[in-house]
Amino acid sequence: MKFTVEEEMNSRINFLDISISKLNDTHNFSIFHKPTHTDTTIHITSNHPYSHKMAAYNSMIHRLITIPMNHDHFNTELNLIKQIAINNGYNPTIIDKILFNKQIKQALLLAYPSHIKDDTKKYISLTYVNRTSERIAKYFKDKFNLKVSFKTNNNLGTFVRNNKDKTNKDNKSGVYKLKCGDCHMVYIGQTGRSFKKRIHEHQKSFTSNTTHSTYANHLKECRHEFNNNYQILHTENKSSRLTLLESLEINRYNSKKVLLNEQTDVNRSPLLNIFNQQHPPI
Repeated sequence: MKFTVEEEMNSRINFLDISISKLNDTHNFSIFHKPTHTDTTIHITSNHPYSHKMAAYNSMIHRLITIPMNHDHFNTELNLIKQIAINNGYNPTIIDKILFNKQIKQALLLAYPSHIKDDTKKYISLTYVNRTSERIAKYFKDKFNLKVSFKTNNNLGTFVRNNKDKTNKDNKSGVYKLKCGDCHMVYIGQTGRSFKKRIHEHQKSFTSNTTHSTYANHLKECRHEFNNNYQILHTENKSSRLTLLESLEINRYNSKKVLLNEQTDVNRSPLLNIFNQQHPPI
């Protein structure tokens, strides 16, 4: 594990989104913004629900009134929030309105602490299209006492794609099936290495006349052709689970008398038999 150590400099240290300074044996708090901080929020012209647009500003104002700051730091952060709103097309008076409403709620909560939460509201989710969606939401609220939570298809996932190369299944390990090129016989095998390497070993054993592969021995004895089109049955890392999956497949095909495997005495548990009935061999 690696930890980043934040050291105090000039009697100031940053912790999460708070900057703490020490002056005359007292602590002063202010909002800390990273050097990479931008003033970008959902623009006013974007086709998003109004509640989504206001979410960032509600969060910033909530942080503003909950962190104990002095008057100067408070006004500095408030002006910064207003500037962010202006840069994204909003009227800065919106920030004053949000601040006023939150301060009223905060005062009411202190004066009349509520011990009972209203759990009678039910929520539904609707895809936001335009103003029509807001009218539908109002209808559900007035008619059925349902609160609508909007969602949008215009999200970051529609613009950002995962271009990371996916691992080819041939390079994974697990349980595989090799079918003879000229008859109905099959071989079930497992490998803790890649499928590509293991199939290459079977082919090498066939071409070099070695006895390291039961599958290759069958081909040479019967003068059949090598079938390179193997089938991946399970992908699994080398473990006891891999052996269990191989036993399961051997048990499935053994009942059909088509196995080339020399070792067919595998687990005959009722669970495997039930699986065989539901998933007969292909």
